[in-house]
Amino acid sequence: VPLSYTNKGDSSDGYTLIGNPYPSTIDWNSPFIDKTKLLNLTIYILKKNGTFATYNGTLGTNNGTQYILPGQGFFVKSKPAGGAVLFTEQGKSTYNIPLLADRLMSIGNDLHKDSPLRHLSLTLKQDTTFSDETVIAFRDGNDVNATDEDATYFGGNNVLLTSLSADNKYLAINYMPAIKDVNEVKLYVTANLSGKYTLELSKFNTLASSMILLYDKLKDSTISMKTALTYSFEINKADATTFGSGRFKLLFKPEPLPTRILSFSARKVNRTSELSWSTASELNNEYFEIQRSADGVTFVNIGTVKGSGTSVNTSQYTFIDDKPLKGDNFYRFKTVDKSTANTVSNIVSVKFGGLSFDKESQVTIFPNPAINDLNIRFSSSFTSAVDIRIIDSSGRLVKSQRVYNVSSGTLIKQDIRSLSASVYIIEITNGKKIISRSKLIKE
Repeated sequence: VPLSYTNKGDSSDGYTLIGNPYPSTIDWNSPFIDKTKLLNLTIYILKKNGTFATYNGTLGTNNGTQYILPGQGFFVKSKPAGGAVLFTEQGKSTYNIPLLADRLMSIGNDLHKDSPLRHLSLTLKQDTTFSDETVIAFRDGNDVNATDEDATYFGGNNVLLTSLSADNKYLAINYMPAIKDVNEVKLYVTANLSGKYTLELSKFNTLASSMILLYDKLKDSTISMKTALTYSFEINKADATTFGSGRFKLLFKPEPLPTRILSFSARKVNRTSELSWSTASELNNEYFEIQRSADGVTFVNIGTVKGSGTSVNTSQYTFIDDKPLKGDNFYRFKTVDKSTANTVSNIVSVKFGGLSFDKESQVTIFPNPAINDLNIRFSSSFTSAVDIRIIDSSGRLVKSQRVYNVSSGTLIKQDIRSLSASVYIIEITNGKKIISRSKLIKE
């Protein structure tokens, strides 16, 4: 089949219409079809709705495939010297492919196997009738600018979607460098009529290690397309900011690993414990749950700190425990995310001496450990009520007592035989002031 070469000095130079000369399907990828006079392997098939099905020997848009049906016409781009595409009998295919009514020159269903090449497909849809697709592929060594390997965008009808190279060429199939080296790709999105439209992401399974984000400049918003899969928006033909090449772009970032902790430390600051930690990355991390233990085994929750959601940047956090225990305080934290795949930190500790956090000990608790009875002796006087509370390791109040007219030397006995063997907190308060907060071991 002979090739012609137009030389008008515009983007249409080199394109010519040829067709399958056989009464049977041919395989465009067959080595028995001589395509050496072509500038590249891309074919374009015009559809009845005005868009083009495109296939470049590896990837396709709008159901473009390697299989070309009997009598089907398609556009190719020849080298300046012209020549011919040579078809042979061995290039025929045995696939029984049904005709599709929406083609002016029909092609088969999308039967080519998924390419191992890392790529994604994005489709613009108005309804079930009108759509247009663009493909972006990633491979080491590719150029961010348009080359002969890219498939030029031939245009569409009711809806038009294409990606742009770094030099602003409109491409149906856009070959970019490895995705780790690509920060963003601009999109050209438009339609003939105002209305509601949808962008839909598909064929991105080979990009599991990367985030694919859609940025909408009009809304100044970014969403994860791998999570949402679709994005609905409106085009207003009277407002140029709602369509064209200035509204949308795809952003690419490394997919963060589950929360990775860089450091965790604790120190005494006056009468408080200051906890500090940092993360290298976070994944869907809603908040951190801060936990404390008196023995390093049984932990209770004492507070939360908001996380960074999903992040690949280093984040710093601080939490103040303003009511630490007498003696050893063991701390840890865990992440809480939507997937419940929690990460637990290492354990750090701070030790506070004395029986209370006052300069003078006001309460003595003995024996400790205790089995049946617990003695609480006061060394100071209190004119108002004093509350004694026993709290278990889950933070639940298990026993309480209010006493009045406490003077120096007052001894209060508590029967603790009903308590299970465990570690408890004895908290003694006078109004809103904490007099003593100590660990009790019940045997």
